[in-house]
Amino acid sequence: NYMPRYSSDLSQTVGMSAIGELGVSRWLLESDFSITVEGFRSGYLLIPENFLEGLRQTGYRRDSTYAAGLTRGYFPFVLFEVNSGVVTTYPIVEYPMGLEDRHLTDETFTQILDAWESVIRANYNNNAPTVLNIHPVSTGPRREALEAILDRVADLNLWIGDWKTFAEFWEAQGVTCERWPSA
Repeated sequence: NYMPRYSSDLSQTVGMSAIGELGVSRWLLESDFSITVEGFRSGYLLIPENFLEGLRQTGYRRDSTYAAGLTRGYFPFVLFEVNSGVVTTYPIVEYPMGLEDRHLTDETFTQILDAWESVIRANYNNNAPTVLNIHPVSTGPRREALEAILDRVADLNLWIGDWKTFAEFWEAQGVTCERWPSA
């Protein structure tokens, strides 16, 4: 029944909801690929009203929508809201995204790689993680950038891996909320 549509008269999408978007996204991925989807990242860092409640109601456990610049740090944390002095925690751990490839082109390649390397090295010196979001493509500047950044930081003693393993490590360190229901 979920049928959002773009209205050219209003120049916006009508009939959409955070829960609808989150639920349909998860359902499509799980149905099409026969996998369990636990993590979400909103495109372009768009955060709709009721986003956290939508994540909770649709069963996500992890999110990387918020950029490290918005969260003022790189370390994972339990998502929460504060309204009128009341703190509401959600059973979702946020993994702030530190770097992404949105503006990566052949023309910006060196400048972006220099910035990525600077952030990775600064975080390494502070024992902080860096979440790098590179869209999964097999060719072009994104793949070349991934290979190049790995070469540039090869001298560091880094762990590089998938989000699920990274998340399981942090969650085992006690970053989750004590009020979470068991999975």
